[in-house]
Amino acid sequence: MKPSPYDGTEDLEDYLTHFSLVSDVNKWDDQQKALMLASSLTGRARTLLNDLTPRQHRDYGALVHTLEVRFGSLNRAEVFRTKLNTKMRGDKETIPELAQAIRKLARQAYPDLPPAATEVLALDRFVEAINDSELRLRIREARPGNINEAESMAVRFESYRLAERHKGRHVRGIEDT
Repeated sequence: MKPSPYDGTEDLEDYLTHFSLVSDVNKWDDQQKALMLASSLTGRARTLLNDLTPRQHRDYGALVHTLEVRFGSLNRAEVFRTKLNTKMRGDKETIPELAQAIRKLARQAYPDLPPAATEVLALDRFVEAINDSELRLRIREARPGNINEAESMAVRFESYRLAERHKGRHVRGIEDT
């Protein structure tokens, strides 16, 4: 099994997870992983090889570190924090898509925080990113323990509202009272 190519435009964390799984399937040692990773680089990512010595081309840790410095979240955390803090649900974006985007941005924005702290930040930001004030209020009132619970609640509340509208019933918003 071969890893897919990496050109620097895809999320590095996602790619390295994929690469790790492929290397496990193939039972590669660190030198084989380094050579396969180096050979899977294309475009902007491949140009990084020019900055490495021939020895570093065969050093998996050095290669991953170089990729993380250039394409990873560590040096771009401030950019991801801004994206996280300004993220709002798009018109065509589903609740699960929003939750996934928030989870990913929270990990990228705060790469050094423990997962529990990142989870709290993601939960708060998820609720704030929902552009429907009634839905936001219902989720807050329900007090979800994590973003997964909040996502489930939001999907459920939205489906209830949609079902009521399909039945021809007017669903009053809080601002209508």
